Amino acid sequence: MSKRYLLILLCLLISYIYSQAQSGVSFSGLVQDSETKEPLPFTTIYLVSESGKIHNIDSDVKGFFSIEGVEKGKYQITIFNFGYETLINYIVITQNSSRTYLLAPLSDTLNEVVITASESKGITSASKIDRTAMEHLQPTSFTDLLSLLPGGTTQTPDMSQANTIRLREAGISSSDFNTTSLGTQFVIDGTPINTSANMQAVASDISTGFDSYNAVNSGVDMRTISTDNIEKVEIIRGIPSVQYNNLTSGVVIIKRRQQATPLQIRIKADQYGKLVSAGKGFEFKNKTVISTDFDFLDSRNDPRDRYNKYKRIGASVRLYKKWVLAEGYEMDLQSNINYSGNIDNVKNDPDIETLKEDSYKSSFHSGGWHNTLNFTAPEGVAFRRLTFNISSDMSWDKIERRRFVQLDRDRTAPVNMEEGEHDAEILPYKYTANVTVDGKPLNLYSKLESEFRFHTLHSTHKVLAGTSLMYAKNFGDGQVYDLTRPLNPISSYYRPRKYSSIPPSGQWQMYLEENATISAGKSHFSIQAGVGTNMQLFLNEKYALKGKLYFDPRLNLQWKFPGIRISGQELIIDLAGGMGWLTMMPTMSQLYPDNLYMDFVQMNYWNPNPSYKRINLMTYIVNPTNYDLSAARNFKWEVRLGFSIHRNELSITYFNEDLESGFRSLAIYSPYEYKKYDTGGIDGSSITAPPALETVPYAWTTVLNGYSYTGNGSRTLKKGVEFQFASERIKAINTRFTVNGAWLNTIYENSEPVYKGVSQVVNGVALSDRYIGLYEVDDSYLREQFNTNFIVDTWLEKIGLKLSATVECMWFSSRQTPKISGVPISYIDVTGTLHPYTDTDKNDPYLKHLVISYSSAVLAKTTTPFYLYVNFKASKDFGKHLSVSFFADRILDYVPDYVQNGYLIRRSAASPYFGMEINIKI
Repeated sequence: MSKRYLLILLCLLISYIYSQAQSGVSFSGLVQDSETKEPLPFTTIYLVSESGKIHNIDSDVKGFFSIEGVEKGKYQITIFNFGYETLINYIVITQNSSRTYLLAPLSDTLNEVVITASESKGITSASKIDRTAMEHLQPTSFTDLLSLLPGGTTQTPDMSQANTIRLREAGISSSDFNTTSLGTQFVIDGTPINTSANMQAVASDISTGFDSYNAVNSGVDMRTISTDNIEKVEIIRGIPSVQYNNLTSGVVIIKRRQQATPLQIRIKADQYGKLVSAGKGFEFKNKTVISTDFDFLDSRNDPRDRYNKYKRIGASVRLYKKWVLAEGYEMDLQSNINYSGNIDNVKNDPDIETLKEDSYKSSFHSGGWHNTLNFTAPEGVAFRRLTFNISSDMSWDKIERRRFVQLDRDRTAPVNMEEGEHDAEILPYKYTANVTVDGKPLNLYSKLESEFRFHTLHSTHKVLAGTSLMYAKNFGDGQVYDLTRPLNPISSYYRPRKYSSIPPSGQWQMYLEENATISAGKSHFSIQAGVGTNMQLFLNEKYALKGKLYFDPRLNLQWKFPGIRISGQELIIDLAGGMGWLTMMPTMSQLYPDNLYMDFVQMNYWNPNPSYKRINLMTYIVNPTNYDLSAARNFKWEVRLGFSIHRNELSITYFNEDLESGFRSLAIYSPYEYKKYDTGGIDGSSITAPPALETVPYAWTTVLNGYSYTGNGSRTLKKGVEFQFASERIKAINTRFTVNGAWLNTIYENSEPVYKGVSQVVNGVALSDRYIGLYEVDDSYLREQFNTNFIVDTWLEKIGLKLSATVECMWFSSRQTPKISGVPISYIDVTGTLHPYTDTDKNDPYLKHLVISYSSAVLAKTTTPFYLYVNFKASKDFGKHLSVSFFADRILDYVPDYVQNGYLIRRSAASPYFGMEINIKI
């Protein structure tokens, strides 16, 4: 009897299981790349029912997936793969079904023509600029691309000075706040540009009109980067991955074309220059691609001045080779040979100044060889990739400065190379000075990176681990000139030094980073968490940086909320944020500055007979090396809110960056003792030789004298809001609308007290020889602006016409000097002793002058109100082989006058900038 009941129960159980199996359906699909239609293996698929039940599966090596026993009903499906846009959609499953899903690469525009920078949908704020946007912009150099960023404005190219980048800044022109541009890393095809060994400046060329050509300690000069061979650019403004190191601000990632292309020729002409470029890509049957390009730019900042020129030459040959190995393993090689150069020739018109012809000539030639080898494992293996990069580049950089010098009194030639007393050589009243600055910087770079991928229950993980080495050495001769014919006779601080005598510079970095995507019901979380390390190499024991390891932890988070159905469309909302440390090591010229030579005049005896003149000096040699110099560190954080519905996208970002230890020139004062000879008793008519020192009475005197050194004394505090809205292209009129802009608030100030002398003479005593004040705040600048760009672009595909109009609105810009008090916190006297500055000192006949008075006008906030400019661009395709483009920036304007402090301020609009270009494809 019991066996009968057991058999009945078994039959009922089997019937129940079978009925449950029959109540579910099968859902399967294929996941492909939207561009290549190739299958995407091991893609993660989440299927979430309205009740919260989750089905989680990965596609196989052919991109196929199948889920059995799916209950009928409505589901949210999420499909994720690293490097692709996450797809989130709603589906209704009522029967066995199969679908194909296309994932767009993160850089893909879904067959949309985008002529502006698009905001990244990734985990940190970044702008992406593709080839179409660059072609429509018609840039002369990389500098022009910055106008596409939130907060960017169109600028007329200025090739008469170095073009450096400043991200998220309202802007100030001061070399003491160049750390933000120095700390923006440029990476071209995986290799960073290293400017540490760049020391090309005329050290003795003080106030002679050519400082603008100096890019030392300022970062990458964007004039040297051509855009014609660039496939796409990503400018990371937020918190970058820890694989990018030795920086403080952001990262500019440049990827050049590496594919078969027809011969493409670009000819551009505008008011300020002419540009010609050509490039072609060749593809061979053995999975080999060779890309070549060449460009030449001839630019004149002032077309009327035929002597003021900037000429750039560039060429590149890039090889891509792929090997398919056994068992699904692959290997590819990217090898690039690059050349870049420029020649600057600046001189005065010889028809005007036949006797005072000055000249400035600068030639720059650089060659590089960059190699990246990738070893890729087949899908399904946790170890995914091993990348090895080894690169080298060397430059031959020369400045030739010629200057006619005419003196109004006797000056000494700075020839002494040793400390102590010596007679000086007197310079002639007229002479021609020549100086050559010879630099040969060599940069070596190597990097090893591995990538691992794996899946857990509801998450997908990508782990990066790597290390890199950077080496820089300058083999140039440095400043080469005749000491008896100095370029600037007023300054005697410097003596020639070979760059090749300076020790090399190097950095060692390591990093580890986890990238994870987690599904929690209908929400999806992305996490990027990592830590990078940075160490300065090749230092001796005197440096505080010796053996010091800096840690840069960084964290980015992104939360994609469940989609909201609105009129049949899916509204996707995501909230992202990040924070982290960024560290930048000092450059070679900051670590190893030139010695300073201080010449104090002990005797200056003049006689009508030049043979009887005598000038005697006391020389001190000072080493301005700051052995306590540390790395510049920036802590930054941001919060971003994004909305997306049917290709209409809105992004709003608030950011805050605090760089408290930026590099700057700081002054230090010390007492120096020397003799003061009294030549009043010498009878000039009776002497037959220069006066002997032994026969001339003297008295010892002590003065304070200062010099500059590099310290961590600059603070740059940046905060603001960036925003961008981009609509879908409206099919009825083939038009797309974009609105972007930014509110930028930047504070520049010194983060360490500053020594400063005053120029008063009290009772016949130069105050700066006896007392120097120490001020808590000497530099204090607040810059603020708010701008918006309204862009309308129309793409008429059938006739090959692209049109765009941009209205640039600067709602306001302001400046203020908010914190300077002028009262020193302490002072140093002639003995070298530091004293606190008290209220009693304010009544001292000497010390009271250390209080610096600032007028209310200096401290007041000044605001420039609204103005706008209108830019227009057009390009027309004539078949497949020819296109013509035209641009006119600031073709219309509205720059009204305004009243400030009771005064009418009249403004004039900036001059229009226009040009055109022809593109030929053969």
